[in-house]
Amino acid sequence: MSSKRTIVLTGASGVVGQALLKEFENNRLICLVHRQPVAIPNGESVPCDVTQPRLGLAAGAYADLARRADCVIHAAAVTDWDQPRERLRTVNIEGTRNVLELARDAGAPLYHMSTSFIRAIADDAPVELDDSHIIVDYVTSKRDTDQLVAESGVPATILRPTNLIGDSATGEIAQSQVVQLTAEFVCRGKVPLYPTRPGTLVDVVPQDLFAKAVRAIVDAEDVGSEYWLTYGAEALTVDDVMELCVEFMARIGRPIAPPRPVDAGDLDALHEEIDALSPMVRVIFGKLVELAEGLAACGVFPSSLRELQARYGLPDPPLREAYVHGLEHLTASKGLWNPAHA
Repeated sequence: MSSKRTIVLTGASGVVGQALLKEFENNRLICLVHRQPVAIPNGESVPCDVTQPRLGLAAGAYADLARRADCVIHAAAVTDWDQPRERLRTVNIEGTRNVLELARDAGAPLYHMSTSFIRAIADDAPVELDDSHIIVDYVTSKRDTDQLVAESGVPATILRPTNLIGDSATGEIAQSQVVQLTAEFVCRGKVPLYPTRPGTLVDVVPQDLFAKAVRAIVDAEDVGSEYWLTYGAEALTVDDVMELCVEFMARIGRPIAPPRPVDAGDLDALHEEIDALSPMVRVIFGKLVELAEGLAACGVFPSSLRELQARYGLPDPPLREAYVHGLEHLTASKGLWNPAHA
């Protein structure tokens, strides 16, 4: 069982990493961090640079790390689609190459976090992503990383998480993802807009279910597989999300008008409404609009969650309720409502 093994985790400060930290808190953990040390209840953090040979560590420190590692979970990646291509490829590809070397030197299996966007477009879709879409460089960097992992000869399992929402019981999440940011804009009541098309699937998974699925796979020492940690056809639609936002705001006494869709041509005309929130909002809206246009003919993401839930007895939190818990935590943490007086 993984509780008796030493797990090396990259990307502990990211959304995926933070979700995994909580689930693996009783393990012996070594977290490879790029910037600030991360508090590890039952482990340690090691400052390093995954883009450098030996992860930027001195020879002795690297050898000690390889000697101690029984398992490597690689969650470090640049997930900001708007980053320059060079940075995306350096961190996502070269960083993975160096982490693979660590796993090879340690004789340890690798659990690699990829992305659900790689095969998001259905095979028969009339739309293809091209260089005019921001997400292309991110997707191709992750696609090439997957190929690197598959051809490395290192025993590896590829895990494809989607957008994480808060814990299904508490709504709490370490950092906001794009879906949560969209909900935040709507819930503030200042910008009754959403940047995509009605009916588009929003594949989100509660972070606790995601982390438990990864834990079960690692505990079972399941190596050589590929899992899509998504809900697939059971995902919420944009219409569902907006309906939940409107219902929730009415319940806490802050009613908002039903949101209306926005496309790229409307962003400049709506700048006063959008800028009322923050200078970053229009940038984020622009990314989401571009993504929605690029994935207009999006096929349904494959899903392995039902299989994993049945195999490992994982919980099955209702997705709508989990999303509402996320809204509760988000609005309370932003001071938009006081649960004690609601």
